[in-house]
Amino acid sequence: MNLPLTARETPWPDRLGEGTDDFPNDDYWRGMGRILLAGYLMAAALDGAGLDTVLAWIAAPDDRRPI
Repeated sequence: MNLPLTARETPWPDRLGEGTDDFPNDDYWRGMGRILLAGYLMAAALDGAGLDTVLAWIAAPDDRRPI
């Protein structure tokens, strides 16, 4: 039985974009973005949904229904 990887087991690139020195908290927000995205991806994987569903969830921040 193949189980989905957990968010912590999923490989991440070292950097998800190029930051600048103009944003001193860049590393913090990049890390928080990874954590948030990991939750959405795990919910989609467990539901059998695709990235289009993840995009719909992200595009509707006022929708308070649980994912």
